[in-house]
Amino acid sequence: MNINTISYWISEAAVSIVKNQKIFWSGVAIMTVALFLISFFFLAFDMGNSLIGVVEESQGKIEVFLKDIDETQTAAVRTKIENIAGVNKEEMEYISKEEAVIRAKEKLPAGITEGVPASIYPASFIVPIFDLEAAKSIANQIREIEGVGDKEEDVQVNENSEFIAKVAMTIQVLAITILILTTVAGCFIMTNSIKLMIHSRRKEIFIMKYVGATDTFTKAPFVIEGLVIAVISAAIVILFTSFICNGLANIAESKAMFSFLSSTGNIMPQLSATLLIIAAGIGTIGSSMSINKYLDV
Repeated sequence: MNINTISYWISEAAVSIVKNQKIFWSGVAIMTVALFLISFFFLAFDMGNSLIGVVEESQGKIEVFLKDIDETQTAAVRTKIENIAGVNKEEMEYISKEEAVIRAKEKLPAGITEGVPASIYPASFIVPIFDLEAAKSIANQIREIEGVGDKEEDVQVNENSEFIAKVAMTIQVLAITILILTTVAGCFIMTNSIKLMIHSRRKEIFIMKYVGATDTFTKAPFVIEGLVIAVISAAIVILFTSFICNGLANIAESKAMFSFLSSTGNIMPQLSATLLIIAAGIGTIGSSMSINKYLDV
């Protein structure tokens, strides 16, 4: 194989595209739709994961109120809590009596906290955990630590944490399943499109074979054409998806309640690579396999 042969294949592919523009752009349109379908569910999967992460982060915290203990005892309590499996000790937060007063004034209506001494407010720890399903187990272990309040409400954990964890896992499994099925369906649509495109030009293949062209020589222009269709389709979808992602990221920046959308601005490199690989794979492999049935003449 030399540069002249490759140049010939490319020129033949270019001529074929110009001659068969209707077939070519039909292939581009079908592949674009299929890739956009994959892109849409990829984005939906990412946003779903981000939303689950936000929910788990907000719900996956245990508030631990302490007895009236000194700094040494408080440090000992902290160490014991940090040593419990499943506790995110890096994010653990201590709230002093003074800070508890400030937070109470911020949350409660004016007048309710007026004149209430700081000594009434207990110091506490905000304990983030990694696994919502382990919340109750971790809370029970914390209750046994000396220095932690004796009442049940002194260790506050979301009663629905296990349910939230199970719902989150179910959503993730469903999202992955839908994404896989969508990808398979998209690949099937693209492959069939290429088969139809090759079938409509089977006479050209027969002529090339009758004049003595090798299988590789016959295949190459069609494979290049399939690759061009793939790249154009992927580029259209990537540009459109990038526009959507930027819009969602802007919404996340302007409105806190949509903060889970902020991750969409970071997935474009991964999504772009995925779409290009899928499109190029279908375009080249699909074209090569589809043409094989017409090579035996």
